[in-house]
Amino acid sequence: MGKRKIHALLLSIGTLCLCACGQKADTPKVSIDPEEFKSGEKLITFADLTPNPTLEEDVDEYRDLGLNTFLMTEDYIPFAKEGKLNPAYLEACRKVGEQGLDVWIRNYYNDEDYFQNSETKQGSNYGTPYSLSPRDVTTEFQAVDCIKGFYMADEPYMTTPEDKPLYAAMDRYGKLVNWKNQYYPDAFWHMNHVPSSSYDHFPGHTYEEFLQYYADNILTPLNACPRDLSIDRYPLSAEDQLDQGYLSDLLVAATVNKRYNDSVEDGKKSKLSICLQTFMNTNPMAHLIDITSPEEVSFQIYTAFAMGAKVLEYFCYRSLSAFDMYGIVDDDGNKRIYDMVKEANDRSLWMSDAILGFDWRGVSLSRASSESMRQNEASFAACEKYTISDADRGVLKGVNSRLDTVVGCFQKGKQDGYMVVNYTHPLLEQTDIVTLDFSGCQKAVVYQNNEAKVVDLLDGKLRLNLSQGDGAFVIPR
Repeated sequence: MGKRKIHALLLSIGTLCLCACGQKADTPKVSIDPEEFKSGEKLITFADLTPNPTLEEDVDEYRDLGLNTFLMTEDYIPFAKEGKLNPAYLEACRKVGEQGLDVWIRNYYNDEDYFQNSETKQGSNYGTPYSLSPRDVTTEFQAVDCIKGFYMADEPYMTTPEDKPLYAAMDRYGKLVNWKNQYYPDAFWHMNHVPSSSYDHFPGHTYEEFLQYYADNILTPLNACPRDLSIDRYPLSAEDQLDQGYLSDLLVAATVNKRYNDSVEDGKKSKLSICLQTFMNTNPMAHLIDITSPEEVSFQIYTAFAMGAKVLEYFCYRSLSAFDMYGIVDDDGNKRIYDMVKEANDRSLWMSDAILGFDWRGVSLSRASSESMRQNEASFAACEKYTISDADRGVLKGVNSRLDTVVGCFQKGKQDGYMVVNYTHPLLEQTDIVTLDFSGCQKAVVYQNNEAKVVDLLDGKLRLNLSQGDGAFVIPR
């Protein structure tokens, strides 16, 4: 046999081998590098009930937990003095900024007259009476660069006339919208809202309508500035099952936030903010258990990421034992569950740099492959109205999971990304095995276990092992 014929035969054999291995001879090689997905966008992290801002060691401990924003309250320093901003309050803001934290000013009483009030006002915030002294605060905060935003209200709740829906109480905060537009048009606007279980806030309306009302009547009138839609709903209500309304509340909020963002220009888009359960309330009516492992916190972080959250509020930092509430540190500032929260933050927050560069498209749910392993049927059923269609999941054409699994779907230009979460109670200590089937993809970057790894796909499939409280961000190509 001639050399030319031998060469042609060898070439044919090589081509057949490639085909037999599932690789077409003309398939172009794909390259993907984790470095190209670094967004540089900062995840905002903070806790309510912050420590004493004048104690540097306590503030350093707060920052070292993984929090980058500090709420300045009146717990230690009065806000107003003789009708003006208290100089000591402003100096405390400056000192906190010198320790590397951004500062948000907390509307301590959830009051629409908090910054400008012509005469002494008596009020009640969730049954706690307060007296608001006269004050006229305008541009004073502009002198301190670290002051980046305002926490305008937490779970606003005010009496309204009987002929109006109760959520119309938000109309009163128009005064704060106007004040911020005039004096701090570029600062962050934050207002946290109740979960759907607080139905007395919106009688006769759905939770979706309640949050949409906020988007239409509070977010829309704001000048171009960073802002968010924030809710608190806590998942750990028992040791063997997750709160049934947790997932649907988060998904409704994410849906309303996306709908709002799709209707406005870039300068007025909103970030989704989710409160994390990092406290215990011993009041039996609260139906909350304590944090006993880092996985109970990381589970919440990964689930929030799957919803497209860009702001995380940890509730709460300090304990208030007089109110049966026990936070990350105790009444004396000693670490209570601090180390567990820190471990959860260290293992999960790092991947936000990649995730935040993508736009959230929606959520897909995968029920456990065996009916006997399905633990969240009621929760998943409540979410079906808001889940993304298979056609809108991008290159993800199939998901098979050993346990109930949440998949957040993202897109950056033409590149798809997916946040995959083991959606079982962390205390059950169950490992999820998830197979993702990607159309036309050969490789993927997998962000998991404090590492971004490039892996080869087998016929477009990727297998993930997710232990309790675990999640992974996947970028296929």
